[in-house]
Amino acid sequence: MYEYSLVYSPYTGKVISVRRSDGTIIPLEPDNVDFQQFLIWNAEQAVPLDLESTVPVPVNYSISPTDVIIAADGAEEALFEITGDPDAESVEVLVAGQSGVVPLVQGKGKLRVTSEVPGLIEVTGKAGALSNAKSKVYAGVRL
Repeated sequence: MYEYSLVYSPYTGKVISVRRSDGTIIPLEPDNVDFQQFLIWNAEQAVPLDLESTVPVPVNYSISPTDVIIAADGAEEALFEITGDPDAESVEVLVAGQSGVVPLVQGKGKLRVTSEVPGLIEVTGKAGALSNAKSKVYAGVRL
């Protein structure tokens, strides 16, 4: 006998299919024999799986360079815009190995980074939803 679990959309948080314990993904189609077997199994459970349930959807953050200034001495100053969760008051970032906090207003914030060494400036999210966000600038060219 199989066990079942619900599969949720990472974009909407709604149930999009059912996963059977053998790894089979079952679409939510009433005419699908596997889905019909799931419905029978689910009805027999003390606590049935709720096909109307939802899960929270993570907010994705982005880090985008908006401007780069190269001083006469070769030092670079880069401006970045951070966007994400409109309810967050701040987000933690990592700049050249140093952590910092950027205040956010309605999910948006600005970060100014100055590098005394010409070359790459990289800003990376430190944790959570921002951890996959990354932006680099090099000599005024956005990468």
